[in-house]
Amino acid sequence: MALELSLEEHQELAIIALDGNVRTSNANLLQDTIDMLVDDGHSRIILDCKGLISMNSDGLAVLSDLVKHMRGRGRLVLCRVNKPVQDLLHISGLDLFIESESSKDAAIRRILH
Repeated sequence: MALELSLEEHQELAIIALDGNVRTSNANLLQDTIDMLVDDGHSRIILDCKGLISMNSDGLAVLSDLVKHMRGRGRLVLCRVNKPVQDLLHISGLDLFIESESSKDAAIRRILH
C-alpha cells in the first residue's frame, strides 16, 4: 500500500495524518512534507499514525532526523500508533525521544501546553 498524507495547519502547529506504509520508495514524501512545514515556521508537529500500517528503516530515519531537528526548536508528538510500529520504535530506541499519546485530542493538548 502506498503512503498518503493529509495535512492540517494551525499557526505553529501542524498535524500530518499518515495512511499506508512508510517504505524506501516513499519516505522522501514524508521527509519533504516535514521539511516544508519546518521551513514555514511550524515548531509543533503531530504525526497522527491512525492509518499507518507499517514502517521500515527509512521511515525510522525520517523520524530520527525530525527528532534531532526539533530538539530545542519545537516539539514532536505521535498519536494513535499501532502495536507493530510501537514495537519498532521501542527496538530502535526512538520511543525514548518521541512523545506519544493514544488520541489526537490528547496529542494536541500535550503539544500546546
